[in-house]
Amino acid sequence: MQWASTQFHDVGAGIGDRTYPIDAGREVVFAGTSGSVDWAALDVDTGATSWASNAVRPSCAASQCSFSGQELLQSNGDLLTSGELGFAPSLRRYHNDGSGLVESFTPGSGSSTLLGILTNLWKDADGALRVYLYQGFNLSRGSIRFLSTFDFNAASLLGKQAIYGFDPGALTSSYPEPLGAPLADRMLVSTLGSRSSTPATSGIALLDTSVSAHGNLAVALSLDHASVQAGETLGFHLTASYSGDVPLSAAHMFALVPWQGGVTSLNCSGSNCVLDTRTGNVSATFDIAPGGSVDITGQVRVLDHSVYPGMYARTWGPLGLSEQDILDNFAQVTVTQSLFANGFDE
Repeated sequence: MQWASTQFHDVGAGIGDRTYPIDAGREVVFAGTSGSVDWAALDVDTGATSWASNAVRPSCAASQCSFSGQELLQSNGDLLTSGELGFAPSLRRYHNDGSGLVESFTPGSGSSTLLGILTNLWKDADGALRVYLYQGFNLSRGSIRFLSTFDFNAASLLGKQAIYGFDPGALTSSYPEPLGAPLADRMLVSTLGSRSSTPATSGIALLDTSVSAHGNLAVALSLDHASVQAGETLGFHLTASYSGDVPLSAAHMFALVPWQGGVTSLNCSGSNCVLDTRTGNVSATFDIAPGGSVDITGQVRVLDHSVYPGMYARTWGPLGLSEQDILDNFAQVTVTQSLFANGFDE
């Protein structure tokens, strides 16, 4: 053993949780407890401590939080950590200069029903901080993955591009995951494709992430009954609206249906609208012009009590669409369902 350090011995934390080189002769070592984070710069030859810092961890008592996303060491030695805080995407920057300064950014919003998480961080060739954002309903009721850029000066995310929407019940699916930092208008991804009753396939693909449209897609959802019972038919109305600078081709809309009793009387007002209800949910692709809207209506038969107490809808554009507001890409309506066919629960 060349040297040993007693740094952090007085806080009950183990040394070496995470280490990062910040210059030719020093490494920053992170450790911590459930209530605090400690980090210090140690000389790699002697183990001597150059400086030590401490900060209180964000409180998770009143809301959900996690910083288990990706970490990224910046060129100046500061460490970025990603995750969520209060159901919203969150980013923390630990200054590795002995100041003990920790900056916290929440570039978005969330709630107990709609969760946002920053899962990946990269620096691109121009030095910009690129991020991968998960936005979706809690309890696996549907999500969309977005590629964006974080602006430290504005403390906000710039335009967001939908990479894919996750459909857990899809007969055919392909979910690309980044393999590294996005390049200029390109991103290398791994792919995992599945099709019902056939083996899954995997591969590598290069996505074109160039921006060809700026605008906003939004979805609205309504039901013709707020309370239902088994055996009834529930009507639904989905509307996707778009404001933007150019028309969109192959925009998406998806609605998770609470009962798999079959969707009937399905209609779509959109141009080139393709509907798919084979999974018992409603999936659609369509073209839409600036200022336009697409309406999808249908009915679903109410079965026994559902694990999903409502319908959950999402819309997202082709990869070339850059959006600023993505919270209105999601809509949900809860349904009260009687446990018995006669409507009496007592």
